Amino acid sequence: MWPGRIDERSDPKNAEKQLAGGINWLIDRVETGTWTKSSPIGFYFARLWYFEKLYPLIFTVAALRRACLVAGAAERSPADNGPEGT
Repeated sequence: MWPGRIDERSDPKNAEKQLAGGINWLIDRVETGTWTKSSPIGFYFARLWYFEKLYPLIFTVAALRRACLVAGAAERSPADNGPEGT
């Protein structure tokens, strides 16, 4: 299991807490406008920090999409999916 990854082996209560904490953190950054602030993401070959303006947007949207998918899956029940095989 990857660090920070929530999967089927995770304790459901702990996974839910982790997801809520991460989403709350992200929402706070969006609301305060700090989500667009560039941060160093590593060293390049020349040991120079590099920044990318699209990274915050791409990863914020991707994280919120995954959170919506997880929340949607948690809200659905097998009865919501209709008869099997159709």
